[in-house]
Amino acid sequence: MAALAAVAVLAFAGCGGDDDDSSGGGGGSDDTVSEAEFQKQANALCVKFNDEVDAKSEELNSSLDENSTPEDIANVFIDEILPLFRDQVQELQDLPTPDANAEQYDELFDDLESAADDLEQQAKDDPEKLFSSEEDPFADLDQRARDLGLDDCGSTDE
Repeated sequence: MAALAAVAVLAFAGCGGDDDDSSGGGGGSDDTVSEAEFQKQANALCVKFNDEVDAKSEELNSSLDENSTPEDIANVFIDEILPLFRDQVQELQDLPTPDANAEQYDELFDDLESAADDLEQQAKDDPEKLFSSEEDPFADLDQRARDLGLDDCGSTDE
């Protein structure tokens, strides 16, 4: 069903973020944290997000039917799924990032936020094309997340 495809678009993302880049390390405090601890905390947030998206997708799929237009699906996607994603982004940004790879985490989060913004615009401009596409708009970003040890944030298999 197209509604599930809409939800899946962001489920692929797993994690992401927007950062004003003023902290230089993304985190919400000046505390230093090991990279392993950051990865553990970030992956836990991503698991929580994935569970929330799964629950929301079941709820939304029951409210949408074969008569739902691509515009209906886009509105649900923009109103229900993107806010979950953006909340998760904020939670990830609130984590103190380790000195190791801080720049790569910040870049990843910025790029994921940009991808979410692009998806929102595409959902508004041409929802039929967006939701019928077989292409994963987050594939490269998912790989970058996995490369940084954020396996639950960049997982598309589960």
